[in-house]
Amino acid sequence: MGSYYDNTSNCGSHGFRLSNRAYTNIDVPESLGAVPGTTTAAAIDPQGDIVGNYTDSSFVFHGFLLSHSTFSAIPDIPAPGASTFPLGMNPQGDIVGAAFSVTPCCGFLLSHGTVSIIDVPGSSLTVPYGIDPQGDIVGFYQDSNGNQHGFLIRQN
Repeated sequence: MGSYYDNTSNCGSHGFRLSNRAYTNIDVPESLGAVPGTTTAAAIDPQGDIVGNYTDSSFVFHGFLLSHSTFSAIPDIPAPGASTFPLGMNPQGDIVGAAFSVTPCCGFLLSHGTVSIIDVPGSSLTVPYGIDPQGDIVGFYQDSNGNQHGFLIRQN
């Protein structure tokens, strides 16, 4: 699972999955109308479901879930002009990632259809990028001096 750039067309990047020595392209249909359109595969769970992002014709990034050959949209994070970047997923289907906009970035957790914002207090940037089967979340944040630090949010 990953992404590659296509210099032969106006598509920008494509996601892909490598399974049993066979490559499968991953292109969210809505990204194909954008110039350049992009699809980026970010994470895969043990069932083979893939999350990532794509650009639409307005060059806004949106999240997607690819499950059993079907694309589903991940809800956009409610921030003005935000682009949504899913970065990690656990076997239970919980998804973490970040939203970027003209305002500081915040992280998110999408669990059972509900979006929760993850924002380290006092940080200018919070990016969760992994979630394990128990729901523990890892990522990094940037403090007011521009220094990056890791974080772990444990579920009890």
